[in-house]
Amino acid sequence: IRQRRLERLGTPAGSPAPQPEEREIPKTTERKPQPVPAPARISAQQKPQPQPSTSSPKLSSQPAQFDITEWESRAIESTLKVTIDLNTADATSWTVSYLKPLLNELEEEQPTHKALQTKKLTPDLIDQALIARLNLDPNAMMDDGEMLTVIASLPANQTTFEYLVGAWRRARGQAVQLNKIDYSPADKQRGMSVINKLKELLLSYIGLTLQDPTMFVQTSDKPSGAIEFLQILIPDEASADPYGDKKSTRDISPELQNVPVSDLLADIVKRFDGDGLEEVITPIIELTAGQAKGLDLTGVQWRSIITALETLLQFKPIAGIFTTLPSFIPTPVTAKSIENDSLLGPLIGLSTFSSSAPNIAKLYFSDASLDREEQSPITQNTLRATLDSLQASLFGIFNVLVRTSPQSRERVLDFFAIAANLNGHRGAMRVDPKRVSGDGFMFNCQVILSRFADPFMDATFSKIDKIDPKYFCHSKRLDISEETKIKADKTESDTFYNENSNKDHPVNFISEVFYLSLAFHYLGYHSAQRQSGSLKKHIDMIEPQLNAQRNQLLNDPRFAPGTPGRMFAEKQLEKQEILLKERKAAVASSWIQLDDPASMTRILGFYTFVTTWIVRFVDPSHQHPQKLVTLPLPDEMPVEFKMMPEYILESTVDFFIQLTRYQPHQLESSGKEELMNFLVTFICSPKYIGNPYSRNKIVEIMWNGTHPYGYSRSGVLSDSINYHKLSLEHLMPSLMSFYIDVERTGVSSQFYDRLNVRYNIARLLKVVWNNPTHRDKLKEDTMNSDKFVRFTNLVMNDSTYLLDEALGKLASIRQYEEELNSPGFSNRPDNEREEVQQSFEESGRAAGSYTALGGESVRLLKAFTAEAKAAFMAPEIVDRLAAMLCYNLDALAGPRCQELKVTNPEKYGWRPRQLLTDIIDIFMNLLDCREFIEGVAKDGRSYSKTLFERAAGILRRKAIKTDQEVDLLARFVNQVEQVRAEMMEEDEADIPEEYQDMIMATLMRDPVILPGSKAVLDRSTIKSHLLSDNTDPFNRSPLTIDQVVPHTELKAEIDEWVAKRRQAKLDEMTNATNAVDVLPPKN
Repeated sequence: IRQRRLERLGTPAGSPAPQPEEREIPKTTERKPQPVPAPARISAQQKPQPQPSTSSPKLSSQPAQFDITEWESRAIESTLKVTIDLNTADATSWTVSYLKPLLNELEEEQPTHKALQTKKLTPDLIDQALIARLNLDPNAMMDDGEMLTVIASLPANQTTFEYLVGAWRRARGQAVQLNKIDYSPADKQRGMSVINKLKELLLSYIGLTLQDPTMFVQTSDKPSGAIEFLQILIPDEASADPYGDKKSTRDISPELQNVPVSDLLADIVKRFDGDGLEEVITPIIELTAGQAKGLDLTGVQWRSIITALETLLQFKPIAGIFTTLPSFIPTPVTAKSIENDSLLGPLIGLSTFSSSAPNIAKLYFSDASLDREEQSPITQNTLRATLDSLQASLFGIFNVLVRTSPQSRERVLDFFAIAANLNGHRGAMRVDPKRVSGDGFMFNCQVILSRFADPFMDATFSKIDKIDPKYFCHSKRLDISEETKIKADKTESDTFYNENSNKDHPVNFISEVFYLSLAFHYLGYHSAQRQSGSLKKHIDMIEPQLNAQRNQLLNDPRFAPGTPGRMFAEKQLEKQEILLKERKAAVASSWIQLDDPASMTRILGFYTFVTTWIVRFVDPSHQHPQKLVTLPLPDEMPVEFKMMPEYILESTVDFFIQLTRYQPHQLESSGKEELMNFLVTFICSPKYIGNPYSRNKIVEIMWNGTHPYGYSRSGVLSDSINYHKLSLEHLMPSLMSFYIDVERTGVSSQFYDRLNVRYNIARLLKVVWNNPTHRDKLKEDTMNSDKFVRFTNLVMNDSTYLLDEALGKLASIRQYEEELNSPGFSNRPDNEREEVQQSFEESGRAAGSYTALGGESVRLLKAFTAEAKAAFMAPEIVDRLAAMLCYNLDALAGPRCQELKVTNPEKYGWRPRQLLTDIIDIFMNLLDCREFIEGVAKDGRSYSKTLFERAAGILRRKAIKTDQEVDLLARFVNQVEQVRAEMMEEDEADIPEEYQDMIMATLMRDPVILPGSKAVLDRSTIKSHLLSDNTDPFNRSPLTIDQVVPHTELKAEIDEWVAKRRQAKLDEMTNATNAVDVLPPKN
């Protein structure tokens, strides 16, 4: 056995151990061995009196003298607690072990050894003495009475490790005492060499027993080996809890109590570095990290494990070993194993998300409300403080690993990249939790990476140029091969990266951290937020249904209390209610991290940097923000940008949607300027974003930023929208273009998406309307007649559809209300009553949406007709506008208005008075335009003088308009009647068929030939058609307005025919008096 030990140690028996430089030792609280007494010094009182003489020399100050040989023996024996003197053992009540086997060995092999005469151990016997002590076996059978006494006196249940650590501590104590006494330098040096030899051998044997405890006699049934080191490395719960007052309950031997573990580790590292440190320390690392499995934040044990790891990693050689261990990234690796089985995975996974911490959801949120304002601030602050402590410690650990060596840094980056690559499924709309890591693990990885990013995300963006725009060409660490790209399909992407790959190009640490952070913000915060939001929507849908079931159960006579049916129904309902509570608890617990103000501030800082980086990326000069980006962007975007993963933009806009919706105050201190640059840039150049959902969300972010919040009467972005340089120059025309471009998104839900984004645009335009700079930009944009005509046409289309749907739903609601309140309704079968109730509720939800969307569209028309009325007089616009207004006026003031009276109009956002006011205001804005008067006169579906008279009565009676305004409206109606009479006379005349429009059957004023079908139409007719359909109406071939051919010959014939008819009419009216108001001239 001794030979095995010596081979492991690599030191021949009896050879002197190396003498490492002594480390400064802090004082400890354990009882120190007393030093060997030095020879007595003469005190001042005992000094002999000097004799008179001719000279009286002074006594020289000399260091105290002592017997170094005697001290060495005492130091060895007191450190190892051994002796070869039977009397000494007996005098100490056998607390010092009598090494009779060593004495016998010396008598046989070295009969002349000095120790046999002095019965004192000498430095050359340290190794043999230590081995002899370790070989004492309390379970050995023997007849020697002296040895039986020795064995019986050994400390009960003491392990080899405990003995060795105790001896190491006593050796340290000897060194401290030696330095305190004023011995000569030579004596101190000799004494220290003995202590160093003791420590060297003790540390060697400590290392051996940690690796293989079977090499020594184990006198206890306690676990042995590396597991023993955890008793001194991992603090117990009492000392780990910074706020607790518990006393330690850990059963630990005296030798291991209050061990200065950092000093012990320092000595172990010093002894084994370059000589087997990895074999010694690996089991300790793995056992320590393994203690985190199965823990959650509700206890304090995780703090002990964090502290233990921090203690280990303060030594660079150990930190270097840490990342080389196979368990740092286990193989084979999966999304689950990297979280559950890697060294740091279980600690990273600690969180408040119910998937990883169901106890937290049960303990703190069992009766949670999903109103964010009702969450307990004490609970929130406590859990968030705990999370912050955990995340700071995790970052500290990874920061040490990154700074240890280039190899260690690469392994850390590999760890995060592999975790991201394995969790690509978290980006899906539906996530299978069995295939991915938990929300807590991913979120905490994101936080760690964000802390690494902090140094290069300064306020001046001084290091933004360090980020490699060709990162994915230069590094394959992150696998984006299956990710959707911003503006490229998979074939284009694969071709690009295959042709431009350059793995030999160095990638800096800033770029690595930045792109990893982007991935984890998408897979962490973004994914967790989406899952939490989906669960909340499900709860919002299920909870009213369960409440309704509960009410029905209580009120239904078929389920009388105590009946089997009632008992069964209640049991089923209780199961559903318990499940609902668990889901509500899960959502509330997720908000602890997702809504944490500190986390949001950090994420905001990151995405503020990202928005600036994205704008710089697409800026042709690549100098933003040092030089503000020039808009609009070029039609051709950078190819590297097109090939970037779409999640970069998607996660960015989703974060700002969440922030502006729930925590807009976060933007008060920073980020507004950068966000406005980003929003205006991509509202101005929406084609740079391939995903239509992300495009639309950019408008939503800006609209959210105009909502009043807290004590503010305006939104967090309201001032920026009205004063930001890019906003003033580009926002108004860009919003109009966006309104047009959103017509076709290419997705199945494009109809509803289009309505929602246009609703937001309409409200945004309302916000900026009072700013004269924005209105001036609108006037400039009306000069682009084609664009403005398309815009106004779409606004009218939306208004017509939305108001028609809204009025239809309101009429249905009235019918359902009458049916629900009818006397016989309660006697109808259950399924019929449920069907009616469900249809009633669906109509209510739809009516609320349609009235809100339609109302904004009408208000937009009202604002635009007041500011740019001439633009609405285009032939292809004015007639349709007039018809739409008359139709809605008929619904509000005509006979149908009685159908729109519902019990609770506010519930559906139905404000007929406001809508009537807005429609009348549009009439008032345009009543002095001859083209509009003619357009109203042409409306044969809804217009009537009686309708306007009824409307005038309502306006007067409800004091909606003044008498002067009503009189103006009456004059307008008279003018319409005059034109209408003229048109009727024209209609009575036979219009030659060749002069009639082929679609409208009306007289053509500007005939054109369609190049494909050769059909002849009026220009206004085909322009109106092309506003919604870019094809020839007769053969469906592609067609644009610039392709039509003017039919000049036919136009000349029509003009001549019209002139002749008018002249004939004038001749008849030469002497007649015109009693009606004079019509305004055409524009």
